[in-house]
Amino acid sequence: MRSSLAQYGYRLGRVLALVGCCLFFTACSTKMAYNFLDWGLMWYVERYVDLNKEQKDKAEAAIDKFHHWHRTTQLPRYAKYITGLKERMAQPVTAEQLHAETDEIQIFLDDCVAFLLPTAVDIVSSFSEAQVQQVLEKFAKDRKDYDKKYISTSMKKVVKARQNELKDQIGPLFGRFTDQQQKWVDEWSTGIEYYEPLMLAQQEDWAKMLEEVLQKRDDKKLLDASLRKLMFYRSDDWDPELEKQIDINQTLTLEMMAKFMNHLTPTQRERFNKKLDKYVEVFTELSSE
Repeated sequence: MRSSLAQYGYRLGRVLALVGCCLFFTACSTKMAYNFLDWGLMWYVERYVDLNKEQKDKAEAAIDKFHHWHRTTQLPRYAKYITGLKERMAQPVTAEQLHAETDEIQIFLDDCVAFLLPTAVDIVSSFSEAQVQQVLEKFAKDRKDYDKKYISTSMKKVVKARQNELKDQIGPLFGRFTDQQQKWVDEWSTGIEYYEPLMLAQQEDWAKMLEEVLQKRDDKKLLDASLRKLMFYRSDDWDPELEKQIDINQTLTLEMMAKFMNHLTPTQRERFNKKLDKYVEVFTELSSE
């Protein structure tokens, strides 16, 4: 069972265990970056909607509370998880083991969304019609961008986009790929199912559900239940053909990443371990401040 929650655009690479780790860790990989987490979250919210003063005050207060909760309760969890991850990745791994890592990371993400959801309900319930339209138009633009990058283009560019996305996500952890690793990435990027058109259709279905929810925002109890369903929208609820393609692609992806992990060079292994050690150090220090 996979959640789309914050992954509205949903990229296949983001179901990878190590890609997930990369996204998860590099989001707050330094003290300075983490200390600007509240600013970053506010910036993200305002990419989708312009808040009035009252709404913005509520959002900033909630984000401050979230930041404190995250620092004091979640960072110790992350440090403990990364310590165990380093031990688990020191041994030969299987696709099944990497899948288990993605499930663990998803729990962390779910917990963050669940913490912020009550405030989201409170603010969304006060949206004007103009704000609702702004949100819907922003998601429509996201779909248009997705179409341009992954559908209304040549398959050659789609394959290149997949390769670049994967490199952007795992490159910081390992550095330069070997020729063999690059070959595996190339084979993966051309071998997975062409799921993007069905994914775009799924995004459109999600947007329709969001529009229906926003039109019922005067009922907070209903809004809470509806937003919760949308934010924890599982791929098990998707179009059966898309789910089938995602399952196939996930298997191929995890198998490729298992080979990748099991054939790291000494330099890559050292880089990977140093990265994980640094995350543990930073998270531990931040949680005690």
